[in-house]
Amino acid sequence: MSGRIIQRGKITIIAYTRPDGKFEAIISDHRQKRTVKRQGDTEESALLKATVAIKN
Repeated sequence: MSGRIIQRGKITIIAYTRPDGKFEAIISDHRQKRTVKRQGDTEESALLKATVAIKN
């Protein structure tokens, strides 16, 4: 499982590849105390889905 962790201020983004080949993104907003976890076929789609979900 390979991935990366990006932390910007109060937001942490974790993006990694699952064993079945799909990508998964976890975005944690420490200010709102919310965490969302979304999967997609590409890393960009997983990040986009998670970003939309955390904003709503």
